[in-house]
Amino acid sequence: MHSYDGKSCTFHFNAGLTGDIIIQSKDGKNEIRVDAKDILKLVAFEYVLGNKIRELEQMDYKDLLK
Repeated sequence: MHSYDGKSCTFHFNAGLTGDIIIQSKDGKNEIRVDAKDILKLVAFEYVLGNKIRELEQMDYKDLLK
């Protein structure tokens, strides 16, 4: 299992982001388990897709046709 320390919590996850991700408060008193697929879908659709749409909206038509 791998870990990532964020500002407010620590994420514990399997390689390849399979199974559950355990999100634990910094003090270790609280934790929640979330299916990794749910986190991946959230990031893909809300963050990555939103950024790509903004990039496309700002492109010149000539760049878009390349």
